[in-house]
Amino acid sequence: MTYTILVADPTHRIVGVAAATGGHAVGAVVPALDPSAGAVASQAWVNPALRHAMLDALRDGKDAESAIVRALETDGAPERRQVGAIRFDGRYAAHTGAECTAWAGERRGRQFIVLGNYLAGPEVLDAVAAAMEAASRTPGDDASGERWLDASGELVRHVTPGPVVSLASTLMMALEAGQAAGGDARGSMSASLAMCRQAPVGMFPPDLDIDLRVDSDPDPVGRLRVILDEHLYERRAN
Repeated sequence: MTYTILVADPTHRIVGVAAATGGHAVGAVVPALDPSAGAVASQAWVNPALRHAMLDALRDGKDAESAIVRALETDGAPERRQVGAIRFDGRYAAHTGAECTAWAGERRGRQFIVLGNYLAGPEVLDAVAAAMEAASRTPGDDASGERWLDASGELVRHVTPGPVVSLASTLMMALEAGQAAGGDARGSMSASLAMCRQAPVGMFPPDLDIDLRVDSDPDPVGRLRVILDEHLYERRAN
């Protein structure tokens, strides 16, 4: 019913999660982030409590694989769950149970993982993963950033975005690619995007750099794009 991206920028110690689904309020039940631990997601026949168990394990110093194993040991139906976890160092792990609703699967890349279930087909995750790979750029790449031109077309200003903005833009493009490839088999209803930088201690509520959600919308991914663009514009203005 959902496709989700978990990603890390180890250089700047940032993690992010973006998701879209045919159900309500994906941002409230699928992702969870802790600046002292990392980011996790729980979906398919969703058990939101698994998010807390995974974050607890990450806070205890467990790696992502161990965090998932420990969380699923508390669950009575692990084969119906799809979960993922990523640390600030970019190391991640995931579990897709054999009883998740088809089509279900994963795509793994450098410092990111894409999870999906009840999708139009594997092409959805293929498109998301391809967008993540294509959007990645090497530091100092002059093609990145925002370019202002004068009326004659001459470059008058070139601003390279900060790491939070860059990663948020990458996640948004990846969500859009998944939607264009078919997305949730039922159509989409909600979408979310959240990011945080690493902090030495946990906080409640967590201090997130970005936490945007769209619920009960006929085009949640499109609406999330509008809200993200407005949010990033406000960040630059301030």
